[in-house]
Amino acid sequence: IFADIEQQDPEKYASDIELWNAMMNVYAKNGNSHKAQQMFEDMSTRLGLKPNSKTYAMLIHSFSHSGNMEQAKHIWENVIDDDDVKYDLYVVTSLIDGMSRKGLLKDAYDMVQQYKFDHQPIWMSLLSGCRTYQNVVLAKMVYEQIKQKYSNDLNVMYSANMLIDAVN
Repeated sequence: IFADIEQQDPEKYASDIELWNAMMNVYAKNGNSHKAQQMFEDMSTRLGLKPNSKTYAMLIHSFSHSGNMEQAKHIWENVIDDDDVKYDLYVVTSLIDGMSRKGLLKDAYDMVQQYKFDHQPIWMSLLSGCRTYQNVVLAKMVYEQIKQKYSNDLNVMYSANMLIDAVN
């Protein structure tokens, strides 16, 4: 499909960042970080398209879901040069979710605390990681944060209660 767009509508292919993000998302969701990285380089280097927060979130997501958190962290720390993009909630959530999936729970928690990220999916990713890796101490700390911040959201509390029960 992507090659067809390049042939049939070269202007769109060369200028539509959302098109590139959609294709990167497909590769990211399938754990093909190599192809997502290749697309990122093509769009930013060859075509000169400026990546946006969604682009970086997809790229970080692709590396974290393929188990390469070192590369995901490298992108966040060294490649993203715009603070508005770097600290975008979707970008940060992708990074914290990947760290939590990989078991880097203390690092993820410290990062959330250091930068004062306050976004419900970030806390839920951390709690889910605590469940996966049976980190009871950190799970209780994260759960208390969730309870303090989101006690009025029944859906969040229901999910958090299920996760904390699975850790205890």
